[in-house]
Amino acid sequence: MKKIKIFLQIIGIILFSSTLLRPNGNENSYELGAAMYRKLGSPSSVNHWHTGVFNYFEYLPSYSKGYMHYTEAQGTGHETHNPWVSEHIAVSNYASNLSSLKTKLKNAFRHNSYPYYGTYSRIIVPNIRASITSTAREIGAWEIEYTWQDMLIQYGSYWNGAINDIAEIRCDGVVEYSYEKNGVIVANNNNISLAGNSHLDNHNDLHTWGYNWPELCPKIQAGENCNTYSPGSGTSHSLFDPLSSYNPITSDFSTTQYSSKIQINFRVEDNA
Repeated sequence: MKKIKIFLQIIGIILFSSTLLRPNGNENSYELGAAMYRKLGSPSSVNHWHTGVFNYFEYLPSYSKGYMHYTEAQGTGHETHNPWVSEHIAVSNYASNLSSLKTKLKNAFRHNSYPYYGTYSRIIVPNIRASITSTAREIGAWEIEYTWQDMLIQYGSYWNGAINDIAEIRCDGVVEYSYEKNGVIVANNNNISLAGNSHLDNHNDLHTWGYNWPELCPKIQAGENCNTYSPGSGTSHSLFDPLSSYNPITSDFSTTQYSSKIQINFRVEDNA
């Protein structure tokens, strides 16, 4: 009996440690195109999470106002959209004002209720980040219907890879397509934006209560708790890591831009 107890304790330690293999997301920083994640509410979806794409920070000095824009496929009964939050921004007090704006963004994204898990992404140069953001906003503007069973569903019988061929999309599909349309692979070492049904099939196996290759969902996409490898291939479920970003350090705001908009955070290498 004592040996069994010790064995169970060892198993418990291993299982607990396995949940600590990957750090939480970055809960305080945002960059163009960074993926945001939060918990889902219903017991049946607690292990799936919800995600959206942070777009950009917009500062209007003549109005002393700042905006944060993002894209998401919110859930059943909703369509993709590009919501935003705003806050008074005084240059003399921008750090505190930006902190308040970030809090508003988190609260809007998590519906003032669900735990916020932070931002995730890959190391990407600024112009690619801008392209990812542009793709995400286009998806939002198309007002595509939400689906839960598949990451992305096409019109008709053949997937041509274009945004206007997306009939329905899940929240992690918005992230996956926005990145991979711009050549940045996220999950399963396969590009969902390429024409051909096999690319959809590779991403459309929704996990249930276990994590088995190649099942996907927002939580797996973030690389949390289930970033396992496919048998024999050495390919990770997800290439995302917690965003490693920094607040502006050489001026009040970053000079890296998306169109005429100014992002709030940038990497050290972006500011070289």
